[in-house]
Amino acid sequence: MTFNPDAIRDNDRKAYDNDPNGLDQKTVRRVKLIQGAGDAVKVELGLSGIPITIPNAISSVSPNVNVLLVSYTTPVLSRFDLSKIMCSGDNISIYRVYVGGVLHYTKRTTWGQFNVEFNLLDGIVLAGDKVEVFVENRGKKVSNYEGTIIGGEVLL
Repeated sequence: MTFNPDAIRDNDRKAYDNDPNGLDQKTVRRVKLIQGAGDAVKVELGLSGIPITIPNAISSVSPNVNVLLVSYTTPVLSRFDLSKIMCSGDNISIYRVYVGGVLHYTKRTTWGQFNVEFNLLDGIVLAGDKVEVFVENRGKKVSNYEGTIIGGEVLL
């Protein structure tokens, strides 16, 4: 199978500065793969690099206290393709994700839904930077929490 961008007619190649639906998504490109008879096309979607999963659990978090739930520091000479952060707990809470010391994402839980997911398919963390997930217990009782950072480590 070969990838031949020159074989694509001009009206088949489309690039948008903004999402055509007006949602301000990333640039959209359409490409055509040219394949010989009998060739198989293998498409793999998922993490790039070495899969990394960092789970952690903490217990006895007092009400109105903000604590570090889970963290990951990208090693030197690599990058971390952050794809997902999953968190859960026993109480209503606020979860905050910091990358390189800067707040990037915040989610809140409510009664009946104590689980949150941050789907970050374009999150790239550079060498030496840290991903930190903090949780603030907003309930009225001491609670337990779990968090997992998922991504792929790519050697540079």
